[in-house]
Amino acid sequence: MRQIHINHTYRHFKGDYYFVTDVVKHSETREDYVVYRHLFSDGAACARPLSMFLSEVDHDKYPYIKQKYRFQEVNFADVYDRNHINPQLKSYIERKILPEYSQNEEGHGIKHIRYVIQRSFGFADFVSDINYDMVYAIAAYHDLAHHIDAKNHEKLSADLLQKDQTLRKFFNEKQIKIMSEAVYDHRASMSGEPRSIYGKIVSSADRDVDIETPFKRTYSYRKEHTPDASLDDMIEESRQHLKNKYGKNSYAKDKMYFPDEGYANFLQKIDELTNDKAKFKQEFLRINQL
Repeated sequence: MRQIHINHTYRHFKGDYYFVTDVVKHSETREDYVVYRHLFSDGAACARPLSMFLSEVDHDKYPYIKQKYRFQEVNFADVYDRNHINPQLKSYIERKILPEYSQNEEGHGIKHIRYVIQRSFGFADFVSDINYDMVYAIAAYHDLAHHIDAKNHEKLSADLLQKDQTLRKFFNEKQIKIMSEAVYDHRASMSGEPRSIYGKIVSSADRDVDIETPFKRTYSYRKEHTPDASLDDMIEESRQHLKNKYGKNSYAKDKMYFPDEGYANFLQKIDELTNDKAKFKQEFLRINQL
């Protein structure tokens, strides 16, 4: 039977890292609960049943996930090395930049940004002599202007990064230019490849691997931008959008520059669903709880 280790670091199967601080008993049920904190964001304490914490991933629901357990113990030193961001830079971005994502619709909100940050760190591990501070800042800024103009947000987000004078406390002008270009180049719909390895990292990290995410994002976008459309129209528009983005010969299919089996499995699944209207509608209604 698996054992929990207090004061050890665990990786959730979706990519985030947590530090286990205690195991306690529920006062009413006497069930064991794990108490843990998010390692690299706000550090808020969480708790969940020990049995759930130690359980295996539901591979029927997440067939593309290769990690066996929901939470897998990892070596903190390995995690810390690639997430050892300049604390002043991290403080600035956490206090001044990330809160701005509350203005974006849910699909491009703070949850998505933290997802891209963690995936960016993972892809950066494939590259020698990479600057993790740059990787972190690029991921943090890449969708910053989405609420201003969704269709041109990559250019506007790049401009915001370029004009941010505070970043010049941490980066030189050459680095700022590379970072701004990486933000501009991150969209899957852009023609050609990103101009730098940093653009390839954030572009790859911005790809979905969870089948539920694009279903929720397309519905959220249409509720905000076409609220008077019928549900059937929203579903069909979402199907066409995802087919154009992820299906065979789509613009996002080849926008992955690092090994990522999860993305390959995601593409296969999304292609199957977008080519079957009935199944797509069924999944759309289920995922969005309609």
